[in-house]
Amino acid sequence: MDGAVQTVYPRKNWSLMWLEDDEIDLVPLVWNFLEGHNKVIENDATTKPKAIHYTPGEPWFKAWKHCKFAYLWLNEMEEYLRKSKKEITN
Repeated sequence: MDGAVQTVYPRKNWSLMWLEDDEIDLVPLVWNFLEGHNKVIENDATTKPKAIHYTPGEPWFKAWKHCKFAYLWLNEMEEYLRKSKKEITN
């Protein structure tokens, strides 16, 4: 993450999901879409991500704010900040 030393090991992105290796394939691809690895096929809703794992870098880091699907995360952040600011002023 943003220059931090990373440890490489098989199926690293699954380590937080509490799954055994034989259960990993049961989770549909769209629920752990690997940005920069998995592909969306035009007009195929079964490939449209529902949960995105930003593998090359997260969009909240300046160097990665233009990665594919970054706009989704950035839009959510902006909406959250806008609502938070509105609640504080009320």
